[in-house]
Amino acid sequence: MSVEQPDVVDIISTDTRTGDVVLTVSDHLDWSDSPLHQMILQTELNRYLAFVESGDLLQRYENAAGGQLQSK
Repeated sequence: MSVEQPDVVDIISTDTRTGDVVLTVSDHLDWSDSPLHQMILQTELNRYLAFVESGDLLQRYENAAGGQLQSK
């Protein structure tokens, strides 16, 4: 999985210390074409937001309910 697959959440994991569900973007692309790279990242991040907002995240990871959204 990678940022080049905009319909896929690349990595979903659970922090064993806190129990938080973590969504990770896998981005290996070169920044030589910055505007294109930014557009690709924006598309990927919009997919992640849709995954959370649609309830798909909670259907797969019930322990994500009540968690806090954090950006790292």
